[in-house]
Amino acid sequence: MNEPKDPILEAAAEITAMAQRLRQLEPPCPVQIARNWIGWLRPGEGFVMKRETPTLEHNEDEEQDTKDSDPHEDEDQDDGSLEDGRTGALAVTSGYNEQEFIRFFDEIHHDIVAKYRAPDPGPIPGLKDTVRLFDRQRRAVAVALKQKDSRFQGMILADPPGAGKTLSALATVSVSLAKTGSTKGPCLIIAPFSRCHQWMAEIDRFFGQNQMPAVCLVGEALSPRDLWKYKVVVTSYSYVSAEATRRHKFLSVIDDYKKGIITQPPKRPMLVLLSGLHEQEPRKPMGEWLILDEAHAIKNHESRTYHAVSALREKFNACLMMTATPLDNSWTDLYALVSMLKGHPITSFLLFNAAFRQSLVSGPTQPEGLHKQRYIQLLDAVSLQRPHSAISDSYPPFYNRKVIKFPLTPEDRRLSNESFQEFKRISKSESKATSWKHLVAAHQYSYHPMLVELKSDGLALELAIFGNQAADLIEEGDETATGRLSKWRERLERDENWLSRHVEVVLDVVRQHIDRYPDHSFLIVDESVYFLDILAIAFKRAYELVPYTECNGRLSAMERHLLVQKASEAKPPQIILASRVTGGQDINPECFNVLIQCGPWWKVSWEVQTLACVYRPQGTKPVFVYELVAEDCDVENYKIKVRNKKKKTER
Repeated sequence: MNEPKDPILEAAAEITAMAQRLRQLEPPCPVQIARNWIGWLRPGEGFVMKRETPTLEHNEDEEQDTKDSDPHEDEDQDDGSLEDGRTGALAVTSGYNEQEFIRFFDEIHHDIVAKYRAPDPGPIPGLKDTVRLFDRQRRAVAVALKQKDSRFQGMILADPPGAGKTLSALATVSVSLAKTGSTKGPCLIIAPFSRCHQWMAEIDRFFGQNQMPAVCLVGEALSPRDLWKYKVVVTSYSYVSAEATRRHKFLSVIDDYKKGIITQPPKRPMLVLLSGLHEQEPRKPMGEWLILDEAHAIKNHESRTYHAVSALREKFNACLMMTATPLDNSWTDLYALVSMLKGHPITSFLLFNAAFRQSLVSGPTQPEGLHKQRYIQLLDAVSLQRPHSAISDSYPPFYNRKVIKFPLTPEDRRLSNESFQEFKRISKSESKATSWKHLVAAHQYSYHPMLVELKSDGLALELAIFGNQAADLIEEGDETATGRLSKWRERLERDENWLSRHVEVVLDVVRQHIDRYPDHSFLIVDESVYFLDILAIAFKRAYELVPYTECNGRLSAMERHLLVQKASEAKPPQIILASRVTGGQDINPECFNVLIQCGPWWKVSWEVQTLACVYRPQGTKPVFVYELVAEDCDVENYKIKVRNKKKKTER
């Protein structure tokens, strides 16, 4: 069955050769209106291209239509837009001006041309003599520096995983600071918590603290004035969000105090990044660059994280956003990223919809025709993305994803399918939140029936499924709950209670692979840290012992780093049991080259990010990927359906 064509990708095909022509063409003197300009576009290194990352090809036929509800569908809904052609009353009321947008799209042609002619950055100040940038990394630095001085004051770096975006970003910071001789404060790097210490390690590896003084701010007490001792500050999205929350609560209580609602003024909270000190001259703006790693983390423009990062954006001259999956859920994900840039008329989510949809109240809910070409034009202007094929020569061989289908026991299949049908029944008549527990139970029964006994596992899975994030662990805090968890683990170890069909298949895949390739090591990844606990018991009790390391949110980032480093240095075969959000961040791809995904996931982008842990340019061994899928299992079929529905957007 042929995959349905993505309308965005179809339009992208019209501009796939643009880079080659742009290098030969001088910008035309007369300003052309957007419609004429789009007519002569040829493709280039622009943003929207068919993803070539091997992980995206699945064996299942994609279902085009489904009556089942999508647990993520709320994320993909737009806030509505124009009626009657390109504009309408709602858009005009919101401040939409068609002529202003036409002028903007006419003008950014010159920005696109300039991007492809960005001059080489030259020597990278402070870079260790043993480190060399690849041509693609030098090109990324050149474009980032050019975009810093453009109308946008920043860009999206959307190269595929393994393309060396980290070194490109650090080199950009180094060149930028050297060129400006900036006396401002540090550049700020915001990353997922699990990546913060890896950023610090990369700074030491490429530059050293003497050339690029850096500090990791993830909870340690630090005075705002101390930030000026460093060139780079690394922090997490969760830390920034927590500071924003403390600041908001403080201002709210101050307001109550001024109104006389309370009699005592509140205690000033400890703030470092959002301290008012940075808003005073001469410390404004705070620094040259705000760098967002895994920038799709801010895609929800209504989230606390987005608003916290948005507040910080105003303290920096430019913003560099790094993500291999900028359109993580929907075409509207672009709004959050574009809002971190300057020099464009898209100042609200409603205006974003008005610019790229024909109607805000009826008709297509995504860009089509002229609006689609506008969307692609904006993407090309604000981003740099080289396809996977541009760096494929430096990757190890990839032995495509293999889907392992297996039958559940009749009882586990019955319990799982009954729970799923209950989920469907309740979700039609009641709120989704009420039905979630049945969807989670269906998932648990398909993995191991004893998982249903754990309330904390259910909460973690709900966050993973419906919060669109992976939660490593939600431990039950009181002593009674901790005692129940200990007894649960004790029962698992008795009389082979740890066995289930899912566990058996994981063991079989490992055994069969080791029989053929005894020098290979495994990264086994799952959403549930408790299912990984069961796998740990299984490997401990297995007939042929294989050393394993558990890597999840129970450990600090430094503990995970040290454990993974130790496993990487050990003689193969080795196994790392990793939760999806934390697993594999620091593993050595020269050692670990086999990925086992314990079941289908809700989103293809999660697979892309996990594959990048083992499939990287520095790898030398061939890469194997196994995905386990239970046959005749309603919840697994449903997850595959949802994933395939999203596949078009994520490409």
